[in-house]
Amino acid sequence: MRGSLAVWCEASHQSAEPATDLHFNLWRDLPGSPDVLDVGFNFKHPHSFAKLHFYVPAEISVKDVRDLSDVLEDDQTLSAVFNDTLHVGDRDENAFNAMLGTKIAYRIARLRFAEHVSFREIKESSGGGTVVSFGGPLFQSMPEHGSHYIRIRLTLSGNLGRVFSDDFDPSDRIFLSGFFRTDVVEFRVNERRNFGRSLREKYPNMAMPKIGAIHYFLVRSIATELITSHADFRKVRRLEPLLWERYLQGLGRVSAEKMVIYHWRAGVDKPVDDFIALAWFRAPRQNFLLYICAILLVGAAGSTTQAMLTKVGTSFGVADNWPLQFCILIGLVGIILLAYTVVSSAKRPFQFLPFRNRLSVVKRWLKWRPR
Repeated sequence: MRGSLAVWCEASHQSAEPATDLHFNLWRDLPGSPDVLDVGFNFKHPHSFAKLHFYVPAEISVKDVRDLSDVLEDDQTLSAVFNDTLHVGDRDENAFNAMLGTKIAYRIARLRFAEHVSFREIKESSGGGTVVSFGGPLFQSMPEHGSHYIRIRLTLSGNLGRVFSDDFDPSDRIFLSGFFRTDVVEFRVNERRNFGRSLREKYPNMAMPKIGAIHYFLVRSIATELITSHADFRKVRRLEPLLWERYLQGLGRVSAEKMVIYHWRAGVDKPVDDFIALAWFRAPRQNFLLYICAILLVGAAGSTTQAMLTKVGTSFGVADNWPLQFCILIGLVGIILLAYTVVSSAKRPFQFLPFRNRLSVVKRWLKWRPR
């Protein structure tokens, strides 16, 4: 991940301290759709906020962000997202109530981007970033008390697709009919040492709200195997098809039964200052077509080389000199191994290896002698 997500605020100097809980759902392996990140803010004293800022270490615009209040306006979807038996209550142009029995559990806000949300681009030496700010009119439209909830979705297309993950393939995959791709998913929130210089200069007095809890859900295909993670997840389960049907409609041709959700949590007992989740996965990849092409090319190169050596040997009168031909063959094998060493050193994870270091690899190979 390039940098860290960040959440901070400007207080309105009301009696209550600005406080929020954060919910993140990162959806991967969506067939026919880019990855998405759903972000939820849950707070009880909206008037304590003058502004709430959310930083993403990538360039985004209003077309990449969607308000999910319309998706949540469904009984089954509310129950799936909040893990409780909720139903839709009274509604108006600003929000609707999520009811637990006869009590209001949450008041789901409706965002009007022209009035409530602004975007500010941050230029960094390592790339761009964007601050998404929720303004005062949004918070002033909310009642003073009760649990209020905002939920947005970021579509991780283009450069955004590499914000949270990196994948690594074997360097010799061209000679494999199938292989495992290693996928590293890294998720950081409020890791101050990862904030860029420009962000710190433009917001020198970043006041973090009191974060009561952070819930991070990573949703992946059931065919993707979790190898290890920085810490044990709280729980893992398959998505329930009926509960998530409406929520998944905007995520391509995804089937809930083929998705697994991992849940990490921080806070609850004490406030959270920062958060990091790091997990390694591997997924099978078919490479049969490229493998067949590689085999055919190697065979064609071998046949061409043999025909060329035979023709050259005949012209020099050494067509029947088998020791000489054997030495030439050994030399060609050595050249192939040498080329493979140079090429493989430039592949992941050595793609940034300086050229002089690649030469040292070749020199060590040339000095090697069997014992």
